[in-house]
Amino acid sequence: MKIEIFSWFKSLLKGIPPDGPFELVHKNGQLKSKGIYKDGQLDGPYESYHENGQLESKGNFKDGREDRLWERYHENGHTKFKGNYKAGKLDGPEQWSHSNGQLRERQTYKDGNKDGPWEFFYDNGQLKSEGNYDDGERDGPFEIFYKNGQLRAKGNHRRAKKWSMGAVP
Repeated sequence: MKIEIFSWFKSLLKGIPPDGPFELVHKNGQLKSKGIYKDGQLDGPYESYHENGQLESKGNFKDGREDRLWERYHENGHTKFKGNYKAGKLDGPEQWSHSNGQLRERQTYKDGNKDGPWEFFYDNGQLKSEGNYDDGERDGPFEIFYKNGQLRAKGNHRRAKKWSMGAVP
């Protein structure tokens, strides 16, 4: 037992996290994070917590990088983020929410790049804007709305960040 504790501290002094499960705490004594190290990298289930004890994030690491489903939370417990990772890069549907729980944005990633439809929302749930990404760049028609739902503008994004704005009827 004494040898294990000594080797654990010795590895920390060298800046190398020891293999196995770990827990860190905030200054106030609340749990800050817990997970598993393997070969000096995070590997396996991981959770972190706000100072008030609420869950801040949960997900999985593989070889030190985010992998599979990750969720992050506001201090009030509402979901803040939900997305899938593959080898540390966002891959698949992803969404962010306002602290009141209303959806803030929704989009899709492919190998770390935004790819597919995107939507942004006001904190009252009303659609703010919508369009499309192609390999990380906005591309194609888009619309922008006022908070009351009335159309504000529409246009067409073209690759390389060039776009044209159309007249609103």
